[in-house]
Amino acid sequence: MTGFVSRRDVYGDNLVEAVEKELSEDLRAAYPDIAFSGNELLANVLLKIYNSTKEKFILIMDEWDAILRESSIKDKVAKDWIGFLRSLFKDEKNNRVFAGVYLTGILPFLKYNTQSALNNFIEYNIISPNPIAEYLGFTKEEVQALCRKHRMDFEEMETWYDGYQAGDLCSIFNPNSVMMAINKRKCIQYWGNTGAGDELVPYLKADLIEDIKTLLEGGSIPVKTTTFNNNPDDTKTRDKIFTALIHLGFLSYDGEKARIPNQELMMFFLR
Repeated sequence: MTGFVSRRDVYGDNLVEAVEKELSEDLRAAYPDIAFSGNELLANVLLKIYNSTKEKFILIMDEWDAILRESSIKDKVAKDWIGFLRSLFKDEKNNRVFAGVYLTGILPFLKYNTQSALNNFIEYNIISPNPIAEYLGFTKEEVQALCRKHRMDFEEMETWYDGYQAGDLCSIFNPNSVMMAINKRKCIQYWGNTGAGDELVPYLKADLIEDIKTLLEGGSIPVKTTTFNNNPDDTKTRDKIFTALIHLGFLSYDGEKARIPNQELMMFFLR
């Protein structure tokens, strides 16, 4: 979805229509023997293919929430996106179309006013990841094996990129940074080169200075994550701000307290 969002200047308010049109065109090309009318909705195209072939689809959507996270996206586009998802996943007729649907996103489902659109999914996130916790990053054993294979210093790798907790696993490494360090043969700050700083700055408000000072000194701060409405704009209180930062990967969370997980993120916050 980030590919579509990156072209929002071209699509404008018709961003969701562009997603639906391009997917529909792909399907029409893949099933040339089926007769389609001019401007059928994607849900109808899928249903017509199923009725004709009895073939079911597996739909994989990466960063389903990219449209909703983008600050320059207008409310109309966000509402259109929710309506589009509802047309795909909430109509009983379309339950026959999909063998499975797998969505990834940075923030959890629940709100965005999407509960009625996505409440038939099973959700796993960094705070409640079981049973997929071990797949949210590299485990200690995996990084040890990589370090042996590529002759890297595991303890240095651990200092720089470990520190995340996912469910019952107390040791999750940032996989992208680990691979960058292996490729570059050097442990340095890689996250800061991805543009993620632009996401962090709006959350660091003046009234959080004492909490941020504690974090920068290597300490932990208590966070209640249950008040967060799973919306990047829903950051009016201290707990909601820090919960958003946990989901975005800037902080590690053990179920009660949050902290800066490793040297890479410490340098990022300091900068």
